[in-house]
Amino acid sequence: MKAIYLYYIIAAILLVACGRTGQEETVHFDDEIFRAYCIGHFDKNGDHEISVSEAKDVKSISIITADVASMKGIEHFTNMETLECCDNRLTQLDVTHLTKLKKLNCGDNDLTQLDVTNNKALEHLICCANKLTKLDVSQNKALTLLYCDKNDLTQLDVSRNTQLVHLECDYNYLTSLNLMNNTKLEVLTCYENPNLKDIWMRHDQQLRILYTKNTKATIHRMRHSSKAPF
Repeated sequence: MKAIYLYYIIAAILLVACGRTGQEETVHFDDEIFRAYCIGHFDKNGDHEISVSEAKDVKSISIITADVASMKGIEHFTNMETLECCDNRLTQLDVTHLTKLKKLNCGDNDLTQLDVTNNKALEHLICCANKLTKLDVSQNKALTLLYCDKNDLTQLDVSRNTQLVHLECDYNYLTSLNLMNNTKLEVLTCYENPNLKDIWMRHDQQLRILYTKNTKATIHRMRHSSKAPF
């Protein structure tokens, strides 16, 4: 008799456990505005939650000038290709899990750090008007457009961004720019960099637009990169 009771108890426990594991994991949001946006756009089954599978179906998010303070939960949107979250109140943004991301616009926030080293498919990066002191784009070899103006950058290495066409890095504290490998570059704006003294580029490199206002920059046109001091 005891064995029968024990059997039913174990069976009940297993049923409860199966029911729990059968429930799909949902995305946790810290910010109610971002949560409401996601539910309004991506809640397919109408349960007022965003499941991990629903998050994985999302290709694009555009939440601009919405007073969002946190994008916590974005790490579950792993198939996203476009993220626009500019003109909000963000102090942090984790996009390290968004490995398929091609376009990121997080300008006009309060970010002090931005890690895009895992975003190797990234083509457009707009992170202007933040508080960044460092920006590593060495892994973003597909990058064609970079707006990092109005930050606190003292260095910017774009030597591995050989596909770069458009670069805006004005209103920073850069001391030099090495553009020797950026042979496809057409637009460069680097004005209002009071410490900028040297811009290195190839002798035959032709830019369609070049703005260097309020800098002390000397443009050095070189035939061989080995002669440049970097």
